[in-house]
Amino acid sequence: MRGIFTAGVLDAMAGEPPFDLVVGVSAGACCAASYLSGQTGRNRRIFLERMATRRFASPVRFALGGSLVDMDYLMGPVTLELDPLDVEAMRSSPSRLVAVTTNAHTAEPCYLPAQGPDCLAALLATVAMPFFFKKGPIRFRGEDHFDGGVADPIPAAHAISLGATDLTVVVTRPPSWRPPAQSRISRLFLSFSLRDYPRITPAIAARPEAYRKARALLASPPAGVRIRLIAPPDDFPVTRFTMDRSLLERGYDMGREAVRKP
Repeated sequence: MRGIFTAGVLDAMAGEPPFDLVVGVSAGACCAASYLSGQTGRNRRIFLERMATRRFASPVRFALGGSLVDMDYLMGPVTLELDPLDVEAMRSSPSRLVAVTTNAHTAEPCYLPAQGPDCLAALLATVAMPFFFKKGPIRFRGEDHFDGGVADPIPAAHAISLGATDLTVVVTRPPSWRPPAQSRISRLFLSFSLRDYPRITPAIAARPEAYRKARALLASPPAGVRIRLIAPPDDFPVTRFTMDRSLLERGYDMGREAVRKP
């Protein structure tokens, strides 16, 4: 649910000159799809009206063996019927959209084109959280994919490798935050739960180092590369599973305010 910050950022940027390239991870890629379609306010509605509900996130369903978060509902009924994404407008945007995923068998990052006829499959793949979404991984063009945050949580290096020299990077953690090391018990539990994908658990354990390297790149980019970092303040109140609408509203407003800061 921390993506509500990204929703606020992108709504505040509506009407500004488009980016040449947008590389999105997980909820960031889905927020970017609404941004490129020109549907200002859609991301906010989805977080508040569709995701902050037990239909989307259900601990009871999870305890009974189902998904904690129902990404099928998000990318199916919500995206197609309840608050439809203007897919044609998104696909025809002058900005190129890339959705980051994690290959389920190699644990390597993958960068999927997200404006083809199978764009919704790419968006579902980037949000297919290991363990929490039981239907994952998601098949896309012959490969199986999990959420991109496992392998490449901040894909600035990939954007630079594609030739980007003037980057706006939106993160949903305060600048001082660093991911904690995974506990041994957690790793053993994930190893059992994800036993069909044995490389994913070590990749999750290695995520703090991947995050550290990405933040180091943002702090000291290569010569000729400029980076504008947009991050929430230290008192950002939204966590991964926040359902309190008042806190989500505050997180959205913080995203809008962050764009206005020099």
